[in-house]
Amino acid sequence: MTTVEKPSITRWSHQRPSEGDDALGHVLLTFRVYPDDGAFVGECAELGVSSFGADPLAALEATLEATELYLERLDANGERDAVLSKKDVKVYDYAPSEDFSVGLTAHPGEFVSAQRFAVYPAS
Repeated sequence: MTTVEKPSITRWSHQRPSEGDDALGHVLLTFRVYPDDGAFVGECAELGVSSFGADPLAALEATLEATELYLERLDANGERDAVLSKKDVKVYDYAPSEDFSVGLTAHPGEFVSAQRFAVYPAS
């Protein structure tokens, strides 16, 4: 009988890590927020995750949360490395500088935001 190892459970967060946190890794992602039909849409450029909100900040926050859930699902399914590699998203084993450039162009009415996500062991 073959035993299949269950993927480890993890938790992702876009919140600024505290000093001495126990992060297992980090990714840098970029987000675009734009108006659409009376609401605002947020999307993660690298992963294609999107959500919406009544204002730009609400759309960004909803998209950040949706991205956390997407990353957690990738981990739970054992697909993280394959998907992130295919999408050219590098996983850092240290907290990279928050002073990185955004490779997206903002059009009138849009804004872009660079965000660092950290992965933690589930508590």
